[in-house]
Amino acid sequence: MQSAAKNIVTHVGTARAAGIRIEPLNAGEFEPSAQVHDARLMVSYSSAKWLPVFFTTAIVALFTGSAAAAADLSMPTQAATVPASGTYDWTGFYVGIQTGAAWGKSKWNTDGGLGSDAGSMHLGNSLNFFNEDGSWFNGLQAGYNYQLPSHIVLGAETDARFPSYPSPITGIGIGGTSISNNTGLGYAQNILASGSVRARLGYAAGDWLLYTTGGLAWEAQRSYLATSTLPTTHDSGRVGWAAGGGVEVALSPHWSARAEYLYSGFGKSTTNFDLGAMTPGLSQSVTSNIAEQEIRLGVNYQFGGGGLAPPKVEPPAPGMESDRFNIHVETTGTWQGYPAFPAAYSGVRSLPAGGDSRETTELGVYLGARLWKDAEIWVEPEIDQGFGVANTSGLAGYSSAGAFKLGLSTPYARLSHLFVQQTFNFGGTPETIDPSLFNFGNEVSSNRLVLTIGKYVAPEIFGRNTYLNPKTDFINWSFLINLPYDFGGDAWTTTIGAAAEYYIGDWTFRAGFFDLSAGPSGGDPASQLGAFGLDEDFKQYNLVGEIERRYNIWGQPGKIKLLGYNDHGMMGKYSDAVALWQSQGGVASGANPDTGLVRQWADKQGVSLNWEQQISKGIGVFVEAGWMNGAYEVFDTSDVDRSLIFGTSIDGDRWSRPGDRFGIAGAVNGISKQYATYLNDGGLGVLIGDGQLPHPRTENIIEAFYRYQINPAIAFTIDYQFIDNPAYNPDRGPVNLFGCRLYAAF
Repeated sequence: MQSAAKNIVTHVGTARAAGIRIEPLNAGEFEPSAQVHDARLMVSYSSAKWLPVFFTTAIVALFTGSAAAAADLSMPTQAATVPASGTYDWTGFYVGIQTGAAWGKSKWNTDGGLGSDAGSMHLGNSLNFFNEDGSWFNGLQAGYNYQLPSHIVLGAETDARFPSYPSPITGIGIGGTSISNNTGLGYAQNILASGSVRARLGYAAGDWLLYTTGGLAWEAQRSYLATSTLPTTHDSGRVGWAAGGGVEVALSPHWSARAEYLYSGFGKSTTNFDLGAMTPGLSQSVTSNIAEQEIRLGVNYQFGGGGLAPPKVEPPAPGMESDRFNIHVETTGTWQGYPAFPAAYSGVRSLPAGGDSRETTELGVYLGARLWKDAEIWVEPEIDQGFGVANTSGLAGYSSAGAFKLGLSTPYARLSHLFVQQTFNFGGTPETIDPSLFNFGNEVSSNRLVLTIGKYVAPEIFGRNTYLNPKTDFINWSFLINLPYDFGGDAWTTTIGAAAEYYIGDWTFRAGFFDLSAGPSGGDPASQLGAFGLDEDFKQYNLVGEIERRYNIWGQPGKIKLLGYNDHGMMGKYSDAVALWQSQGGVASGANPDTGLVRQWADKQGVSLNWEQQISKGIGVFVEAGWMNGAYEVFDTSDVDRSLIFGTSIDGDRWSRPGDRFGIAGAVNGISKQYATYLNDGGLGVLIGDGQLPHPRTENIIEAFYRYQINPAIAFTIDYQFIDNPAYNPDRGPVNLFGCRLYAAF
């Protein structure tokens, strides 16, 4: 589940809606211990997950002394004044991120106990904007350029690329499948990660760089051989060569953008599959080669300001496009763990009683551009990795807002945001909106209309609370957004939709329309990615409205919000699922009640109240309460039908530590009687399911954190959570959960 809320207007941060991950296609498929076999090169598949960590560490170290953020980590605008032609020197180190599409071809031949055959397969899959399926990738690069007086540029670069999350149906992001007519075997290849180490030769034409490149290429690959029994897989590594070319242009003294084509070729490699599960001693070998082509777009940060600073220019008049581009980088690493706790029994989606610890990592680049007056477009390519504790299950108020319902132990690509925002100013008092990760920083009027259309997370606009920032404050998802707000979102909480915000004086009125996932996440997280023949096409939708009132009491600001929503889609009633299960024999049937068997078109409503109040500068309190119709299953969020949270946040200025923050909060989560009965009969929820629930109680959470501001750009948080009655079950727990988080934004 990823991020629910980097406030688009004034706040930063990201979180991932809590949830469970899909089980691997094969036992141990995504485990770091997966064995690697290859005739040419032995590459540990599990080591690929550390590549973004290495890049991130380098970025953090190099940027530590850079100018960055305010104490609350809201990022300043990077004005992108393009250097005057002829002044730019490409000499220096650089790091960056890329995104692109891949395609290619693999020729194969097979031999062994089942016979021989030969064929080929295409390695490109079509792109799907709704579920992000297809042959595309995000990647990281780093290199060094040296510009000669003749304008010839010599350089070296290394990069690593990670494909989109594998399809829940085929398991393939970048790869292909083929069927052998002679043997009846199905053969598939999936590129798990790839990269290169290349030389670059270019010519600098002012602020433009034209270049060719070539060198060594590598990739980590998973091969599948489908038989009459379970599919057999092997992970392997390959080495080959790469060549291509591109063009790069300076956007500012530090930032540049590029477009590049790269061709990678890999020689023949043989994988031997053990088919002893079919017939003892039986084996089959598959030999293949791979030719891959890529189109990549990227941005780079040039250390040293591109060698030469641009000439001084007078500040432009208002309305000039001197700050047309805005680029920021953020990365978050979260670790959580807990020791053993008492448990009378456990179930499929229980928190393991013996203890557990997990980590998640994400790295994103925020790219913004001004389209025209008061209009901005933003895109965020992101690289994610990891799971929450218990593979993100076992708690209704899940412990980490940075965990994912679906995840991998190795890195994968996501497109977290792609939206356009237009502001219409209608007069009134002039106001300044501070720059942030999703905002240039604008002068607006107090009376205005803001339209946001595209792909993002609905709670970035609806139900936000100033003191609940998922990157720099509390970690538990209960304190990210009022959980009974069942907003539309996939397994990472992103969706496609539109929102309108009308500001007039001290009031704001909001309305939104968002696409729901292909199916309720309680059935299977894969349903949120369009599996099982379901489509995400706005036939199932979320309508939401919110009223906000801002005020001052004794000179201290506060605000109160009332939110209401309606979900329209195919969803099941818990009582209907239990009745069907009982009619089929109940416990004697050997099955459990399942809402997926009784889904029909329905509407579900919910409301929430959100209040926040500054007591004095640096001290604030908050209270939220929410309810939704608990007769129906949860569609896209978590197993909470009603919730009450409360807490306080205190800034470190009070003890001479600007940027530090301490917070403590409590949450009381509950579910309906119908849902409790469903769980007691063995039904499974989105995140929970102990197999029984004879004594349902509220799930109670207390969380305390301290954020230590290392420097203006980097913060480290320590966190403690006490969770009583996990998953509403007093026969299990309590749980003492410890965590830490490193956050950096530049």
